[in-house]
Amino acid sequence: MTSREVEGGGQHETYFAAIEEQFSRMRGAPLVLSPADWHLAASWLERHIPLPVVSRAIREVLETAAARGRRKPVFSLSYCRHEVEAEFSRYLEAMAGSSSQGGGGETRPPLWQRLIQKADRLSRAAADWPEPARAPAGLAITAMQAAAHDLQAGGTDPTVLEERLAAHERELIDRLEACLSATEKDALYTRCQERLAPYRQRMSEEVCQRTLRHALDTALRRHFKLPRLSLLSD
Repeated sequence: MTSREVEGGGQHETYFAAIEEQFSRMRGAPLVLSPADWHLAASWLERHIPLPVVSRAIREVLETAAARGRRKPVFSLSYCRHEVEAEFSRYLEAMAGSSSQGGGGETRPPLWQRLIQKADRLSRAAADWPEPARAPAGLAITAMQAAAHDLQAGGTDPTVLEERLAAHERELIDRLEACLSATEKDALYTRCQERLAPYRQRMSEEVCQRTLRHALDTALRRHFKLPRLSLLSD
């Protein structure tokens, strides 16, 4: 499953379910994620860490534990936290390479070129946005173009760049949400709540609110045709 699939059609809950299923299968016994585990998984989802990255990290940690003869079962997802971070860093570094392979085996353009394309998409979308959101869009476009130049020259840490892009995206989403009418906001909020309702009882209040926030962000991006300002998306 790709990060794009996780974001589509109200499937945020699939991210949690897939992590829970793999963690249980790899440890060899059923396990329902604790509120702390849901909190950790929510933070990965919030940062758009792709599900395959998390899956690889879980597999590496639990296979290593088994190979070392660990007898005590792993009861918490937090045991995999550091490997997820390390795997995510390796993923970002790989993304910053000169080119990468797409899902069908085709060669994708280098990351700096994809950033330029993404900036162009943002520019076209922002032309139809309400006035309050256009100025921060211009700042984001300028930042993406500068980052593309730095990436082409090999002078940008992709992890730092991802954080900067996330900050620009957060600013744009907040501005766009503020442009909605009260009726539009209520309708959007209700739809997102309905999608998460089957999983509500298994989440702490904090995790529920963070997951709901992620669902709202996805809906806002679709409504305003805002492209993901991330190195991890097309």
